[in-house]
Amino acid sequence: MDLKLKDRVAFLTGATNEIGWEVCRSLVREGVKLHFSDVNVEKGEALSKELNDLGGEALFSKVDVRDYDHVKKSVAETVDRFGRIDIMVYMAGLGHPKRFVETTPSDWKATMDVLLLGMMNTTHAVLPHMIENQYGKIVSKR
Repeated sequence: MDLKLKDRVAFLTGATNEIGWEVCRSLVREGVKLHFSDVNVEKGEALSKELNDLGGEALFSKVDVRDYDHVKKSVAETVDRFGRIDIMVYMAGLGHPKRFVETTPSDWKATMDVLLLGMMNTTHAVLPHMIENQYGKIVSKR
């Protein structure tokens, strides 16, 4: 499938889950240059190796999307390396492996910090680059 994405640059969060791996593989097959992030370094490094072995151009960074300065630094690395950001894909999430009645307000806060604050941090950091380039696509799986 030709999505006309060759040489586009994508910044992705939460990329080391099963859906994230497949999104990254699909983008690399279309010729997209990737900077993807997650808090799971072991899986991130494995995915980076796989994507680069497929002939892609992929960079991995450990990023906690709840930390605005951390996100901003990672976005700057993307622009430094690839010159721009065309696509942002927000896949970061946080779940609790227990029933809702067993969760606590601190569990809810942690989840909302990743789902809402993380999305806002990432969008806020990426958007000025898209506005400057007069092009950008933002996708969220949430």
